[in-house]
Amino acid sequence: MHRLVLMKLIIANRVGTNGTSINLLTAACEKFGVELVEIDCDAEVPEFDASEKYMLYRLPARSLAAARTLFRSNMCVSLENFDYHFARGQALDLAGVPTPPTVALHNLDPEYLKSKVAQVGGFPLIIKDKIPGGHGIGVVKAETMESLEWIGRMIFDTTKKKSFRIEEFLPHTQHARIIVLGDTVIDSIAYHGNDYDFRTNRSDDEINVEPMKFSPEMEETAIHATHASGFEFGGVDMIVSGDRHQVLEVNYPCYFPRAEECSGVKTSEKLVEYLIAKADYTPAKPAKKAAKRTPPTLVLINSPGRNVISTEFRKLAKYKSIEVIEIDPNKPKTKLPAKGRFLLYRIATTPWSKVRAQEIALYRENDCTSFAGEYPVLSGPAYRRNGNYRDAKISFVPKVPLTRKNVSYLREKIDDVGGLPILVSNRDAQQTALRVDTFDGFLSLVDYAQALSNRLSIQPFINVKHFGRMVVLGEKIISSTEYLAADSDTYAFRKFDLVVARDYGQAVSDLAVRAAQNHGLACAAVNVLIDVEGAAFVEDVIFPFNYRADQDVTGVNIGERMLDHLLMLHGKTHG
Repeated sequence: MHRLVLMKLIIANRVGTNGTSINLLTAACEKFGVELVEIDCDAEVPEFDASEKYMLYRLPARSLAAARTLFRSNMCVSLENFDYHFARGQALDLAGVPTPPTVALHNLDPEYLKSKVAQVGGFPLIIKDKIPGGHGIGVVKAETMESLEWIGRMIFDTTKKKSFRIEEFLPHTQHARIIVLGDTVIDSIAYHGNDYDFRTNRSDDEINVEPMKFSPEMEETAIHATHASGFEFGGVDMIVSGDRHQVLEVNYPCYFPRAEECSGVKTSEKLVEYLIAKADYTPAKPAKKAAKRTPPTLVLINSPGRNVISTEFRKLAKYKSIEVIEIDPNKPKTKLPAKGRFLLYRIATTPWSKVRAQEIALYRENDCTSFAGEYPVLSGPAYRRNGNYRDAKISFVPKVPLTRKNVSYLREKIDDVGGLPILVSNRDAQQTALRVDTFDGFLSLVDYAQALSNRLSIQPFINVKHFGRMVVLGEKIISSTEYLAADSDTYAFRKFDLVVARDYGQAVSDLAVRAAQNHGLACAAVNVLIDVEGAAFVEDVIFPFNYRADQDVTGVNIGERMLDHLLMLHGKTHG
């Protein structure tokens, strides 16, 4: 059962710093009955009680390592993505966030510099080599090639760094700091410049700020930029130059006290309240008699080395006072205790036939509750993928495995997926699907692949606008994301460079739920393609699945909700 515990907020900090932030967060914690625990991120990370749940926030920018260790070793909820990192600049670019053209410089060769300067629009330009201290220190304006070379030499000789960035100079007299929490802008202020410095956040006296509301377009961009950077909270710095608004930076952690003191908006309280809600969502109610019984045991089928999901489920189970049995599918058959009641979940996916057989045997030979209901699912002699979708009138991407190579057979299979062009996938190689436009090119490819004993399958080529993934739990969508690729006009799940949160609307959500239910699954990841005309198609239904990217990007406690749903299903069948 879900237990009420004293919530604790762990703050990773450097001793004696960020006093204003600590004071505001301490007051916020006192208001909500939360205990604040400050730890030194430069010291050895202490151990916490693994049976309790914690909230986590860090204050220094350079405290990621300590925060990541705390997150991975405890039942923590946080506002940042620890397990799905990517270059922030690339993330914003892939997500379509407007930013000034920026390039990295690795040497000071004159011809090299000329080409790089041209990429950011020429002089004047901005040199960025940010160092601790903030307030625009390390943001330098260069107006000539001579000044760029001189400052670049200073960076390379003094700091021993191997690169620095330059970006387009955008004239402006103020910049916006827009504070995002979840899907909402909770506060915003304007930084005003002066007539002797292009930087609006640098002053020898007081920084000139005032509360200010910005356009809905800027607020929407700020939210999108925060999510694309892997954060649920952030201070987004933006400027308006001419008819463009541009994101300069997404700051996490951000110095929220300045905005809080300026506008009066209690960002510290909103932050703590948000973390409480994230950590302590209302779980499904167990059956009335469930509390009087010994809880079921969680059985995980897991191959050695696949520890991320297993570790999380173990922490969740300990938090809920549930015992765990972990079974290695590569070892001899494991017998479960007689007369026991079990929650069954398979993490391992390979070798497919072996782990599926073990899962089915455990389910049939013991008193098990599973997301799969009656087995087998997504396999077996009676499973007809394309036929199942057609019978259920679910729009889908047809996939056809190739078993022969004679011409009439191959023409028939191409017709089955709608004709050329097609995408060809190789199940025996880690490759992105290949677009093929001509039959002779396809025929020669099949001949060669089958000579290598590689198994090919085909599907239609679709002009994709969005590749979405939704996590279905029961009759609801609990997580919805979009996968973005940098330079490909084809799609394959493992190809994508960036994952961002995205809501596709009720119709697409209903399609995903129907697809999971059509396979008898109470929980699944459903991949959906949306073409340029807005039509949606189920690309695949995945069970089991790795939910960590979805969980990190959306902030939804997917693992905990899955375990609670299993407990609810168990309560329905056992009274």
